[in-house]
Amino acid sequence: MATTTTRLALTKPAYEDTVDIGEINTNMDIIDSSIGAVVVTSRTTVATPFAGQIVHETDTLDNYVYDGTAWKKVGGGGGGLGHIFLLMGA
Repeated sequence: MATTTTRLALTKPAYEDTVDIGEINTNMDIIDSSIGAVVVTSRTTVATPFAGQIVHETDTLDNYVYDGTAWKKVGGGGGGLGHIFLLMGA
């Protein structure tokens, strides 16, 4: 029986399951939309953040990383995502 991952709720088929290309594509879409900084404003937020998720506020130019409990401000503002790319290893 299939299970799901804890952070992104990706479907993990069991070894005895037949692999469904649709499930693989759905997993790929979830991964693709989760990579990189999410662009928000200080009035909008991510409804269900995961530890390590990054957001960039366009109205304040602040960058935050979710530590699993709370959003932590990173970098110094300044309008770029340079600090974020350093955190991501880019």
